[in-house]
Amino acid sequence: MTPADAAALAGTGVAGVVMVRALMEAANPGAVVREVLAGFAD
Repeated sequence: MTPADAAALAGTGVAGVVMVRALMEAANPGAVVREVLAGFAD
């Protein structure tokens, strides 16, 4: 699961995603969260 996968997964009707590794390893976790949330907003 990567932040780029969020929009496709959101389209399936899931309520959310778990992205522990992506957030823990990110230089800017806030930017990762914003990218994922944008995928759910589309």
